[in-house]
Amino acid sequence: MGFKRTSAQLLLTVAVAFFSHVSAGIVPQTLSFRDVPSVANVTNATAQAVANAAQQKTMIRGVNLGGFLVIESFITPTLFSRTNNSAIVDEWTFSTLQPRDQAARLLQGHLDSFITERDLAMISDLGLNHIRLPIPFYAIDVAPDEPYLKLNRWELAKQVVRWAGKHNVRVIVDLHSLPGGQNGYDHSGKTGQNLWASNQTYFDRSLAIVKIIASEFSKPEYGSTVIAIEPVNEPVTNLTRVAEYYSHSRDIISSASNSTIVTLMDDGGPQNLDSWRTRPAPHNMSAMSSHPYLVFNDADILSNRTEKVEKICALGKMYQKFNDEEMYLVVDEWTPAFTDCAVNLNGRGRGSRYDGSFPGSKGRRATCQGKVGPGSSFSAGYKQMLGLMWEAQVVSYERAAGWMQWTWKTEPGFAEDWSYLAGVVHGWIPQDPTERRFNVTCP
Repeated sequence: MGFKRTSAQLLLTVAVAFFSHVSAGIVPQTLSFRDVPSVANVTNATAQAVANAAQQKTMIRGVNLGGFLVIESFITPTLFSRTNNSAIVDEWTFSTLQPRDQAARLLQGHLDSFITERDLAMISDLGLNHIRLPIPFYAIDVAPDEPYLKLNRWELAKQVVRWAGKHNVRVIVDLHSLPGGQNGYDHSGKTGQNLWASNQTYFDRSLAIVKIIASEFSKPEYGSTVIAIEPVNEPVTNLTRVAEYYSHSRDIISSASNSTIVTLMDDGGPQNLDSWRTRPAPHNMSAMSSHPYLVFNDADILSNRTEKVEKICALGKMYQKFNDEEMYLVVDEWTPAFTDCAVNLNGRGRGSRYDGSFPGSKGRRATCQGKVGPGSSFSAGYKQMLGLMWEAQVVSYERAAGWMQWTWKTEPGFAEDWSYLAGVVHGWIPQDPTERRFNVTCP
């Protein structure tokens, strides 16, 4: 895959765009699981067609547009601090604990500036070929008893897909939050609320939103830009109910798209992956996703680099087996970050396990100094660690259908160990995603 500019020109463009807080980018015309029904549960004739198609596909290498249409306080901390209310921790409180006109003004300013066409162009220039676009349910449907600000988020989602198509980037549309909440995390809309699976009204509303998304992005004007729709992000609930939801979603998406858009199913955590081999979830026109984060529990925080690389390699082996035997699997959220030191990462104002400031954390590992804030302030050792963690995961996850890092960018000066763009600017991520500097190999 050739670059459109020389390395020096590209890096200069990246740096200028990054520090002015504007960016862009996307892929060639082939990709991993587009138009492929499944690897399992198909007829012999179809299986041969799948095998032939798979040989012509391109490894997924991409990024998430996190913190854009679904705001998160660790990605854009000053969007929250400008409210002058420390109790505002998610979109529910963002819409209820400040004057509504102020909330709308702050949020609209963010939506207008955080992601532009230049981001899509830059992503493409960096040799990446996919984006994952998280969308909240309230971009499309807000009930009378819900305070969320819809604004023009749905129109912006459609605009991003058009930009992606213009720059030859493929898109996975991710329904990142569901009515009632699917996990209780802040990015589901309302922290602590996890009612979606147990409430039929919420369940049915979600399917209606999936239908709207599938119908929109099946229109000829988008061409083949949208290759998959992910009907739920990180469900923390009854997986039998989730499997039922996937079956309904797959039928809706396949019908709306004439079987050209894949249903991407979140496994609910790598620990659940094997259970999907036997659950009555759809296989035809489906693929699996997984989010193997290694910074959100004490055991992972206390692991050293060797232990983390070993765990990453084990995950890759598991993903490869599932990818080969069941259906295509893409790791569509992960981070090279070695710590949870980023401001607000564990919730606004909740501290980190790494330095022992997170409530209930069992043992402080070390100070966050040199591992938090802008990438320019990271120690040389931490930058090297980030490079190793990035390469180990890329190598491992390419044993399956590929990867999409969380996230493309953060507000400058914050959580830059999570930012692909900052990683390129400061050197721990190579400009060419196929370059390997550490010679990581997994057994």
